Amino acid sequence: FRGLAQLVPGMPAGPNVPGTTDKRLNGTYYIHDEHTPPDIHHEKGLACIDCHTSRETMGDGNIYGYMEHGTETTCESCHGAPDAYATMKTRRGVLLSNVKRDGDRFFLTGKLDGKRHELVQAKDVVTKGHPRYNERAARAMTKDHGRVACYSCHSAWNTDFFGFHLDRHEGFTMLDTISGRRTPGRVTTLEKVFASFRQLTLGWDSQGRVSPYIVGFSTMCTFHDKDGKTVLDQQMPETAAGLSGMTMIHHQVHTVRSRARECADCHRSPQALGLGSASFRLARTTLFAASQRGLEVVSLDRKNLAQSAPQEGFAAGAPAASVSVLEDPVQGHARWIAVGLPDSVVVLDGRASPPREVERVKIGDAEAFAWLGRRHLVVVSPRSLAVVRLPERSGEKHRVMGTLPLASARDVKLSFRTAFVTDAEDGLVVIDLDDLEKPKVVTKLSLRGDAKDLSIPRKLALAFQQSRFRSPGSGGGVTGDPPRTRARALAFVTCGKGGFKIVDVTEPSQPVLLGTHKEDGLAADEVAFSSVFDLGSAGGGLPSRERDYLYVIAHQDGGQADLRVIDVDDPKEPEQVGRIGLGGGHRGLVLAHVYNAPFLQHYAIVGSPEGAQAIDVTRRGQPTIAATITGTPLEAAKGGNPAKPVSFADLALETMPLDRMVDEDGLSLKDISHPKARYLSLEEMRRVLSVPLPEGGKK
Repeated sequence: FRGLAQLVPGMPAGPNVPGTTDKRLNGTYYIHDEHTPPDIHHEKGLACIDCHTSRETMGDGNIYGYMEHGTETTCESCHGAPDAYATMKTRRGVLLSNVKRDGDRFFLTGKLDGKRHELVQAKDVVTKGHPRYNERAARAMTKDHGRVACYSCHSAWNTDFFGFHLDRHEGFTMLDTISGRRTPGRVTTLEKVFASFRQLTLGWDSQGRVSPYIVGFSTMCTFHDKDGKTVLDQQMPETAAGLSGMTMIHHQVHTVRSRARECADCHRSPQALGLGSASFRLARTTLFAASQRGLEVVSLDRKNLAQSAPQEGFAAGAPAASVSVLEDPVQGHARWIAVGLPDSVVVLDGRASPPREVERVKIGDAEAFAWLGRRHLVVVSPRSLAVVRLPERSGEKHRVMGTLPLASARDVKLSFRTAFVTDAEDGLVVIDLDDLEKPKVVTKLSLRGDAKDLSIPRKLALAFQQSRFRSPGSGGGVTGDPPRTRARALAFVTCGKGGFKIVDVTEPSQPVLLGTHKEDGLAADEVAFSSVFDLGSAGGGLPSRERDYLYVIAHQDGGQADLRVIDVDDPKEPEQVGRIGLGGGHRGLVLAHVYNAPFLQHYAIVGSPEGAQAIDVTRRGQPTIAATITGTPLEAAKGGNPAKPVSFADLALETMPLDRMVDEDGLSLKDISHPKARYLSLEEMRRVLSVPLPEGGKK
């Protein structure tokens, strides 16, 4: 109730740490700040038993397999519904003994302190003329939201841990606390990988309502035999149906506030519907790179990137300009690899070693790729966008489903079934892919301010920022509801000497340029985005915060490049927090979130003439070069000259998308353990994401 608990081992908290509780609650200290305010019921002094009956807290004589089966008090029990006052009963008809009606007013008496609390009725809030009428609430509490749980909108934040790690080593022993003897095998558990209090995921709960989902089970296993050999490496369990055993499940997360989320938090956020984000992708074992030879394959040594070893790649007989990977949804290893050649796109089977060609699509000079679902590849070449359907069975051929002419395209990213394309002539082009056979342009946004503007759009990254509480306070606890930030979909576009630009694409048909950020003599090229939880200092001087970061590769006029780390938590006021020089000739950028128990490390991997450079950006303000990663050297030239290192032109990394629950075809990728609970279908996602929003989604 109080706020965000300690997310990772070692998080600073305690009596002498600003912004945290000064005494233990439930055996631990908690963050107490503007970003994670306490549940309003706790803030008003209510105890658990003031809402929950003795049947719920002590049991009713039945054994329930799921918590929701033993829980019967609902929001409506006390606050009613938009069309009815509170019944003062649980959903099983049990009368709430401490809730009474006095005329048109309802009151709850605290069971521990005897204090009387008025219960605001939802019906009064939406009734015009009533003293409690709230126009914003009335616009939201309609029949269209009749199957949305109250706390889907009113939960202010929630804690999520994507990835728990279990490590078993047969070469060690462990104390059996039952027998008192040491037995073979040592187990280390509950090491949290990704932590977040911003992520919002929704789905259908067991009672047929749309509710918040949080991670229920996400344990991955590493197993070493008695000789120390790794048998399983961060392996996720797999169900009999072929789904990932990682589960999320619906919860009342008990962070209710009177100020609800914004409409855009749900109606413009594919990640809220389970389509995943860039922030919770766990790096796996392989790096792929486009080179003058074709495709380079590098086996990553996560503990020492400098010892990463080149493997046999794919000799295309022509230089490759672009590469992209579609991962297996369970373990995150490469399923398909797309490689762009001068005259075609080659699709490789990533499960084969070395990768094996399975399709060759006659689309030349592919600049970039985007994967839509499990079978569709969106290909952008300078003059067109094409949607390619890959074969489902052996013997079938690919099919080019639809094409769209473009002026001078450079990059493409997807948000559900909307494509965002950077175009050197047309700026940012928004394309509707809902009908894959008939892609159509929704709008174009010029990124040139005037005739002197040198902006030539190149690469882009997409992100969605959920609304969250933000108040310029001292970091201590708050009472009342501070304002929420805007919920925004953002496109970050590099524009060469025009710097990089931040575009609000919350309404895809009406993109808005928020700002341009450039330096004379510097050309912005590559870009990547990730939200990261930064652990504060032990004394509390530096608070622990989850922030949004942009990573930009920029080149000087002389060809030298550097990596810039930019805080874009407030997209209207980005702040450069780190910078490091890299040398010359750098192309391609991927982010690698690497887990080496018990630490999560962050790397920016950049293509270079010698292969790739891995920059450690775990400490955003002090990026450091961690390793040079090389491919198989080119053949030595005649005359006894030494072999030259291969140059990496574009990069793709195997990752496990831990927060991706469904794909753009509405197919489930991960298991749900509770009966009748499910993620949204394709048609439901279409409906939710296309709802017209009043005044930019704030109401």
